[in-house]
Amino acid sequence: MKENEDNKFLQHFSTKFGSYGISYYYDKEDDTICITLPGEEEEISYFLGQFLSYIKEIDSLKPGEIYDKVSTTSYTQRIVHLSGLDSFYWLSVTGAFIKKIENKLTINIIFYPFLIGLSAIIEGFFDENHPPLSNHFALEIHYHDPQYKLDDRQEIELIKSYMFELSNLYELSFTFGNFRFSKHDEEATQETVKRYDLLESKQLEKYHPAMDLFISANQNISSDLRFLTYYKIFEYFGPIQSRMDAYKSMKLKLNSSEVFSPNSGFISSIFSIAKEYDIRLNDKELIKPLINKAFDLVDIYKYLPNSIRVKQLKNENLTYRIKDEKLDVLIDTLGKILYSTRNSIVHAKSNFNPNGLECKYEEIEQLNKFMHKACYSIIRWYNDLPDYLKLEISNK
Repeated sequence: MKENEDNKFLQHFSTKFGSYGISYYYDKEDDTICITLPGEEEEISYFLGQFLSYIKEIDSLKPGEIYDKVSTTSYTQRIVHLSGLDSFYWLSVTGAFIKKIENKLTINIIFYPFLIGLSAIIEGFFDENHPPLSNHFALEIHYHDPQYKLDDRQEIELIKSYMFELSNLYELSFTFGNFRFSKHDEEATQETVKRYDLLESKQLEKYHPAMDLFISANQNISSDLRFLTYYKIFEYFGPIQSRMDAYKSMKLKLNSSEVFSPNSGFISSIFSIAKEYDIRLNDKELIKPLINKAFDLVDIYKYLPNSIRVKQLKNENLTYRIKDEKLDVLIDTLGKILYSTRNSIVHAKSNFNPNGLECKYEEIEQLNKFMHKACYSIIRWYNDLPDYLKLEISNK
């Protein structure tokens, strides 16, 4: 071990984190640092070079907003859950998962992600049953030069490309996760009790296949895939509301006194209703009829990201006092935002031209809170439709 520079970094680490119950010693024979952490039953060893590369950057240590990752100047460690490979540990030890990309960065799946463990200890996200380090796997990106560091979205795209190849080679599956945990979260506990009481008083809804999509959206998947899954629920029921509106318009038309002596204008108006219905079935217009008809928009409006409410919809808060014409414009714009966000995710970059209505990638998780509430109400709305209406509409 180099006595001067290395000792300087080790001393800085001890000064900054010794109060958290972290201690270590140097094993000269193996050239490793053996470290003891709170919440861990056994000490954990790192090769000195690797350990030093971590602690040199502890001053830039920063957890993600939802504690799904930890970043420093040159590292990103992101929590992943893995399944489907019995020989994973052996392959990891042999370096089978290491991938160097253009001498700019190295990506790897690691055990004992030190930076995540350190952040978990700082935040208090551990106990004897949830150790801060050994409880996690992480996908680590090491940037050889910080100037090549990717933004959050680019990192996720890189990870998915990397996992795509691993899935092919080893039939390995993965999902993203987070390291947040607290046994002292009294607010969450009280909320859980409230939901238990609420469940006890509720009558179960009749099963509908859309419930499968809703359940899938609540699995541990990335925020963009979660949004697409929720959007499929909108797409599933969009034609139903459009057809209901068309039926209502046609019924009013056929109840007109002019039906007994129709002129060309009357007949043309029937064609107009049919044409309007066809327009509503195209992708761009498909989900708009559901907004504020299959769910109460005022009730869940607050769950939209603030930037969408303030900058795009021009209404930070929505009340029932809003004028009808303004509400129509707001609904039309919201439909375009959801559609544009969907397109930004599903279309290849080379084929997609943003129009400025897309939800920012870092705010999709907040948008999903709105989608969650809306989709739950949409499924209940459909179940409340008269059976004759469900059968007539859904089978045609």
